[in-house]
Amino acid sequence: MQEKWIPITDRKPNSMEFVENYDSDHYGAAFLATVSGKKSPMVLFYSQTGHWYDESRMDYEVTAWMKLPERYKEMA
Repeated sequence: MQEKWIPITDRKPNSMEFVENYDSDHYGAAFLATVSGKKSPMVLFYSQTGHWYDESRMDYEVTAWMKLPERYKEMA
């Protein structure tokens, strides 16, 4: 099933989505996000305090988000 974009005005990631997508290397949950002023979606991290940031810890204003697709797995 393909995930759909969720406007930030509708809701932010809930606690279950946060846990399911948590990335301990970046201390936040990883999501695909659209950002004000950017043409392409970005992988950003969402903190429990409600901030969206990249790997450099730069904050962004997110307009919509969705779960990342599953990682590619080679056929054995």
